Amino acid sequence: MSHKQFLFFNYIIFSICFAQNIQIADSVVIGINSINKNHENIIIDVFAINNTPIAGVQLDFDGNELFIIDSVSGGRCQDNKFTMYSNEKNRILAFSMEGNTIPKSVSKKVYENSIFKIYGKQKKELVSNDTIRFKSIIAGKKGNKLPSISWPFFWEK
Repeated sequence: MSHKQFLFFNYIIFSICFAQNIQIADSVVIGINSINKNHENIIIDVFAINNTPIAGVQLDFDGNELFIIDSVSGGRCQDNKFTMYSNEKNRILAFSMEGNTIPKSVSKKVYENSIFKIYGKQKKELVSNDTIRFKSIIAGKKGNKLPSISWPFFWEK
């Protein structure tokens, strides 16, 4: 993570929390840790830092003109036997039919909190300062919506 991304992240987190009276301790911070490219194929590593168990995840990459999602797998979702789906509208769902949850994060390091990887194809070449944004809905243990902060990703070559 670059210094610029770190400063922007902190500014966004505290601005959102202050404006919405959200305490970070009760929130889930979700974002993209990295994007790996191999020709037209991409792998996007998504993280979640959570202080409460997660029972379900929905991500919507609305208006995304950079990539198409083929599939999603791995990470803490797979470790906790979550079922993961993706569709042509760039929506991702992850939940457990058995009632499993993703436990609280034991670390605040994004690279240690991967919840899954997204596999897809580029629609156009990523260039410096391209920003990937998404909306998130995170469910708690009893199906209640948890406060979440979706951290945008800034592509830098």
